[in-house]
Amino acid sequence: MPIKSGRLDYFPRASAVMTQIIIASTPAYGHFSPMRSIAAHAVHSGYGVTFLTGEQFRPAVDKQGRASFSLTGKANWDANRSQEFFPERRDLPAGSRD
Repeated sequence: MPIKSGRLDYFPRASAVMTQIIIASTPAYGHFSPMRSIAAHAVHSGYGVTFLTGEQFRPAVDKQGRASFSLTGKANWDANRSQEFFPERRDLPAGSRD
């Protein structure tokens, strides 16, 4: 019999992991934080979770005991160093929509 939990129905945790889920997130706080909450709920529900996001978020994922992998190349950008990743934006005037 499924148990109701929030918006997801799930079966009580079995002795083995039910399904493996890969969660991928753009390496930005507004994208990562909600996905981390979803990952926590999935783990609590008995699913195995692997998280794919930027290098700066790996410690937070690893701390929660989930497998994590970092994005590579230009996908592994850091919002705190956006000028380094997007140098063409330096020449745009403030408030520009171009």
